[in-house]
Amino acid sequence: FEVEEVSATGKVGLFSYYGVSLLLVFLTFAAVVAGRYAKIKVDVHGLLLSASGLRQMQQYLCDVYAFVVTFTVAGCMLGYPVLVLCARQEGTISKIDILCIIFTLVVMSLALFLRLLLQITGNNNTGMGCLLILLLMAMLICGLFLPTAFLPVWTDHIAQFLPFSLWTELLLTAMSGNLQVKPVVILIIGSLLTVPIGMLIFYVRNIRRGREAAKV
Repeated sequence: FEVEEVSATGKVGLFSYYGVSLLLVFLTFAAVVAGRYAKIKVDVHGLLLSASGLRQMQQYLCDVYAFVVTFTVAGCMLGYPVLVLCARQEGTISKIDILCIIFTLVVMSLALFLRLLLQITGNNNTGMGCLLILLLMAMLICGLFLPTAFLPVWTDHIAQFLPFSLWTELLLTAMSGNLQVKPVVILIIGSLLTVPIGMLIFYVRNIRRGREAAKV
């Protein structure tokens, strides 16, 4: 059983593997729900920001900042106890400080990524439905529901381009004590890139809305 367990999860036991995976699944759906609620409230928030003289881009950045900070704090409060339990199971509790730092970066990256997806799909029922289906497929391919060793080989080629693989890999390597610098740098750069991309989408949509309003 031990041989199968190691080959199936790669670096940690099944308990820690599913602890990390299911934690990411929960945080993903929680971020979608929180993001949709935030977008529903964005009109009221926008009026307040307009009254203070801030421009639309500044409004967008304020909304992103508020969402990421709030979600990161809530996610870390929920995730730290799970990480401590998994680290004790793996016998790497001495590295819990590094693990918590990596988890904080992962939660921030998750919040930025899903905020960008919500910016793309919009807040309508069709967009939310498509987003949830895509997220479920991505999490399945990346091994969050079933270890990648039990999935078809072709899924590995797709999973390497999805952020769930990077997030899971970082947490598992940090938990096992084999953390490398390169994935952390990729995580930080990829997370920062979501901000200008989101700003561009926000700007293009505002131009389109302005043109539609002008026609009316």
